[in-house]
Amino acid sequence: MRAETAGRPAAPCDARPRFSGPAWPSGRLAVLAALRRVLGMPDYAGYCAHLRARHPGQPIPTEREFFDQYLAARYGDGPTRCC
Repeated sequence: MRAETAGRPAAPCDARPRFSGPAWPSGRLAVLAALRRVLGMPDYAGYCAHLRARHPGQPIPTEREFFDQYLAARYGDGPTRCC
C-alpha cells in the first residue's frame, strides 16, 4: 500500500527506493544507481525524474509497468539464444 498525502494517493514515483533510508546518504544511493546501470538493471527513479523534466504531459507508469516495458524492449519476443 502507498501512503496518502493530503487526501490523495501518492504518485508511483513518490515511493522511496527499496534500499534507501537514514543509513544510505545520497552519495551511496548515486553509487548504487550507477552500479545498477552497469549491471543492466533499469533505474525507475531516474526514469521518473526524466519524464517529469522532459515529458511533463506523459503519464508516469507504475514500477511494474516500467519493468514490463523494460523487459519487452530488452528481450522482445523471447529470450535470446546463441543456438
